[in-house]
Amino acid sequence: MLPKFPFAGCFVTCLFLAATARAQMGFSAETVDLKRPGTPVSAKIYFAQERMRIEPQNMVPRDAPPIVYIVYLKTQTAFAILPRQRVYAEIPMGHVHDWLIYTAFLAGDVENACSSWEEFTHSRGGNCRKVGADVLHGRPTVKYDRRCSNNKPCQVWIDRSLHLLVKWDYGSYAQELQNIQEGDQPIALFEIPAGFTRTQATTGTVQSSKPH
Repeated sequence: MLPKFPFAGCFVTCLFLAATARAQMGFSAETVDLKRPGTPVSAKIYFAQERMRIEPQNMVPRDAPPIVYIVYLKTQTAFAILPRQRVYAEIPMGHVHDWLIYTAFLAGDVENACSSWEEFTHSRGGNCRKVGADVLHGRPTVKYDRRCSNNKPCQVWIDRSLHLLVKWDYGSYAQELQNIQEGDQPIALFEIPAGFTRTQATTGTVQSSKPH
């Protein structure tokens, strides 16, 4: 049977440093779903040098195999890895779009972030407003609000130090980063494991091929 990539159920640079085993300063964190009972962890994420590693939790369906996403922001490429099957495939960036929201403000000005927000959401409504300084789990942030779809209020919080989105609330759904741990991240987290076979991914299906 062909192994399955659970794209539908996941709610959802490449700078190599020679002669070093670790990437430059980054962070790890957990994404938490604020609108579900018990605020479960949606994913564990790791970030360093414009690279992201995403490990979705609480998969749907429940029997879906574990999956890992590695995203290279500089080259705009993404890979999905199935550790049990020891296979990986390049996937469209759209499959990780829900996670990339956290990086939407990396290159912008934290104090003037309305244009970055509107660019990421492809909306030019012009109703974004800087609310001001706020503290989230002990970390200094800047809060913004605007009207989103159906004219509903939306808010985002941007971490002053990381320049990352650390909380967003779109009314019916909201998530935030918790347990943020700043520090060096092992470079191996952002690489395809040795010995894994490259495959060709289609929607929900991976067709085996020889590694190249």
